[in-house]
Amino acid sequence: MFVHNTSDSTAIASFEPGDYPDLVQARELLPELAKLWDAVRHDFWTEAIPAHRRPRPPGTSA
Repeated sequence: MFVHNTSDSTAIASFEPGDYPDLVQARELLPELAKLWDAVRHDFWTEAIPAHRRPRPPGTSA
């Protein structure tokens, strides 16, 4: 798995198959990417717990 900088496609980090870190381990391995790990955590919990999902405007479907 590769983590890329979307502005210029450079690789920021890579993890070998079968050795993917969980979020806590990723934070320990690459603490300079704290903002990224915060965004990943937010997106995870937004999807995992429906009450945290943003309300949809009226007339839109899921």
